[in-house]
Amino acid sequence: MIGGVIAFPVMIAAGRIIGPEEFGRYLLIINAAAIFSVLFNYGLDISMQRQLPKHPDKKYEIVKTLSLILLVTTLTASVSLIVTKSIWIKWLGLSNELFWWALVMGIFSTLMVIYEACHRGLNNFKILVKSNIFQSIILLITFSILIFSAQYTHVAITLSTLLGIFGAAMVYILGPKKRFKIKIDLTMAKQMLKYTTLIFFAAITGVIASKAYVFFLNQMTSLYWVGIYGAYLTGSNLFMNRIFTPFYKVYFPAISGTKDKRLIFKLLRRGLIRSFPIIFIASVILIYATVRLFGQEYVLLPSLIILFALSNALSVIYLIYQALLHSQGVRGAKTVTIALTIKAFISLSLLYILIPIWGIYGAITTTIIANTIFALIYIYKAKVFLKNDYFNEAF
Repeated sequence: MIGGVIAFPVMIAAGRIIGPEEFGRYLLIINAAAIFSVLFNYGLDISMQRQLPKHPDKKYEIVKTLSLILLVTTLTASVSLIVTKSIWIKWLGLSNELFWWALVMGIFSTLMVIYEACHRGLNNFKILVKSNIFQSIILLITFSILIFSAQYTHVAITLSTLLGIFGAAMVYILGPKKRFKIKIDLTMAKQMLKYTTLIFFAAITGVIASKAYVFFLNQMTSLYWVGIYGAYLTGSNLFMNRIFTPFYKVYFPAISGTKDKRLIFKLLRRGLIRSFPIIFIASVILIYATVRLFGQEYVLLPSLIILFALSNALSVIYLIYQALLHSQGVRGAKTVTIALTIKAFISLSLLYILIPIWGIYGAITTTIIANTIFALIYIYKAKVFLKNDYFNEAF
């Protein structure tokens, strides 16, 4: 929470100083890095969040095995991305410079996410707080120094974000008294790879579906509208990242170790019904305030605020039931993988159709339609799993 208090004003300052177009370039880097990170990650973070609560007696063997698998996936994916650089530049609409920024940020983000998942699974919450604060302090100090020497371009906020992520990753890796080491446990590796392979395909399709709007907006409208979208998204993420995500990341990593999924399902349904209007209203207020803070260059559109707030409320339902299905194991992972593959196809098709017609409204409308459809599908599948007692199947 403290880290978020520091990071939010830095993002606002960056948007005001560099303007919508340069802020749009920053968003291109962030979203391309997210796609690259999935290739490095290979679903290991989600596998970790499942394995550690289920096998607490083997926690360090799991982490050591993960470290070796991560080294292999990162090296392999990095070489593949560099060899196919021209293809990625064309597909994502990046310049050569933006591609390299995204590649390095993707690698550092992967390290941070993977070892953050390890500490969550090990219940090392103190180091999570320390890392978050350290990351935000680096972001603040670096941005304050660089903004006056980077000619008011995206470079100041991009490099500051990159160094902050790297600092957080180093805290996770070097902070514990018992350091993470690289070691292979073949039995554990086979179990993890069986699960992560399914998660990988779900993750790659999921990230494409959720990040593609930036690249479509860039190629079908302009970087200016990418920056405008980013301002509204920053306000939207105030709720998603600072309020919802802490609950999501603390509670759901342990859900696979909870036997009574029927009770969880009942409590979730009741809680979501009651919280939906609260989430919507809170999101409207946060998004409105955030866009105003970005300054006059960022156009204030009340209808767009309402759509982003609705997207937030639907995303909470979508993500919670997706996590519930993930917690089941292989069967749940297969279900999510198929759903996300179909969602990616639907999202890309809608973006291609709607953005040329409605511009920025087409992007957020696509998100709302896709999340509504698949939230309903996930709810239905969760009921089927409960009815057939799939949640109590062996891994």
